[in-house]
Formats: sequence, structure tokens, C-alpha cells
Amino acid sequence: MTFLGVSQDDAKATKTFASEYGVTFPIALDEKGYAASNAYGLTSVPTIFLIDTDATVKAVCMGFEKKGLDDIARFLAERQKTVPAALFRPDENVPAHKPG
Repeated sequence: MTFLGVSQDDAKATKTFASEYGVTFPIALDEKGYAASNAYGLTSVPTIFLIDTDATVKAVCMGFEKKGLDDIARFLAERQKTVPAALFRPDENVPAHKPG
């Protein structure tokens, strides 16, 4: 699995963000014209795309969307032939959706 961040900010702001939040995966810049964002129809930041090896989008999670995160976990578990990881504790009060 490969994680790749795509930032709509400039290089300096992206580097500051990555440092502040401990981001260790690569981050590409999508500045002038937002070609990558437009190619995937991005309408909300943050958005998580799960893209399969054949380049098809398998799941999308815009903002914080519990169902989207569960869909990603389920797809990855099916791919590995394992049980999906529990992303939230049963005693947590997790909203179904929270904008980014």
C-alpha cells in the first residue's frame, strides 16, 4: 500500500503542515490549476481516495465520514482476506459526518 498526500497549498505551507502534524508519507503539490484535484472531482478538503492498482477509485471519504472510513477498512480487509479493523471504540460518540 502506498500513501500519497496531495496539497493545494504552496510548498512552504505544505512543509509546515507536514512538520506540525508529523506527516511522513510523500506529499505532491497540486497548485496552479489544481489538475489532480480536478481530475478526481475533488469538492471538499480533506478527501481520502482509495485507488486500486488498476487506477480505479474504490472508495471516497470527504471530510470526516464514518461510512467512508469503514468502507476503506472493509475493502482493505477483503483485499488481505482479514477481518476489518475496528476504527472506533464502541463507547465512542462518533458523528456520521463532520466536514473537514
